[in-house]
Amino acid sequence: MEYYTNSIHIMKGVTKEPHRFIDLYPLSPRELVLYPVIIRRMVPELAGMRETGIQLLLDLAGASGISAGAVRTALSRLKATGYVVPLTDSDGTRRYSFNQAKMGLISAHLSRNLKQDGFIVAVYSFSREDEAERSALRETLKDFGFRKLAQNTYINGWIDTAGLLSVVRSMGLERYLYLFPCREIDDPNLLGKIAELFDIPGRIVRLRKFRDDYFSFVGEQDLAEVERGRRMFYAGAVFWNVCMMEEPSIPARCLDEEYPLSGLLRENDVFFAANRESFFAYYRNLNG
Repeated sequence: MEYYTNSIHIMKGVTKEPHRFIDLYPLSPRELVLYPVIIRRMVPELAGMRETGIQLLLDLAGASGISAGAVRTALSRLKATGYVVPLTDSDGTRRYSFNQAKMGLISAHLSRNLKQDGFIVAVYSFSREDEAERSALRETLKDFGFRKLAQNTYINGWIDTAGLLSVVRSMGLERYLYLFPCREIDDPNLLGKIAELFDIPGRIVRLRKFRDDYFSFVGEQDLAEVERGRRMFYAGAVFWNVCMMEEPSIPARCLDEEYPLSGLLRENDVFFAANRESFFAYYRNLNG
């Protein structure tokens, strides 16, 4: 992978060789674009700064082997699907904001990590000719963390379904979807089968490896402040994918006491607190 795709994007403080973390955890252009616009809504200190501009997105992309054209294509698609809202500030600079109407998706993923007891079973029913609608609903369920249980049937842990229903309603597909809350499942064999579906042993291995790779990348010694901030943004997007988007919403009682997610989240909070100025300075300085 080429570390830079365009010399115009080489900024002061960028390392000259790709770190293995980028090869191990590549981001799609869509993921790279979404993280800064989402995190600006979630972190109070960023909310007082300007909306995310193209300069910051191209800098991140240039350090990640993603072309400027791919970034612009991702922005166009995110605008078309309503996830990103384009804005123009007083000096004519084009900026991008995460659509408030889509925040239900973020809330759903955060609520999954509460590991509450219970599950949500989703069943949908379409006519054969409605393949486009079926595919759109299936992908939406996956976006909200559902896993396939059987044909036309998906399962998730206990989540706030308001965001899901809002998105499905906006797509005009609400009449095809049925949600069944299962607050209590006491059968150990059934709980074991559900945990198997989410591959918890494999998940433990992945989280432990990710922890080592992640802190090796963001915590490397003697980095320039701009490079540390840049890495924190890139790795932050990966962290969101691995620890939020991929995290199965399994009740806490189904997990081993040694399940590593909570420890990883605490460790990352400590790291961020110690390096927060690099994170904010990168956003402020690259955002014009």
